[in-house]
Amino acid sequence: MRWNLEWLRTVKAIYETNTLTAAAQELFIFQAGVSLHLNSLEAYTGYPAFPTTRLLVLPTLRLA
Repeated sequence: MRWNLEWLRTVKAIYETNTLTAAAQELFIFQAGVSLHLNSLEAYTGYPAFPTTRLLVLPTLRLA
């Protein structure tokens, strides 16, 4: 499997908006699509991109 540019666009949108919902709106995709991109990236790298809370996501040092 190779890096997917959409994963990186999604991570950028999550980082800038701090929520998956706002990132989905910015990217004009469903929230499920944002979650899928994020899960795919984390599975590919083996590291969590963002430790999540109920209200926002925070970048880890590995991808920030």
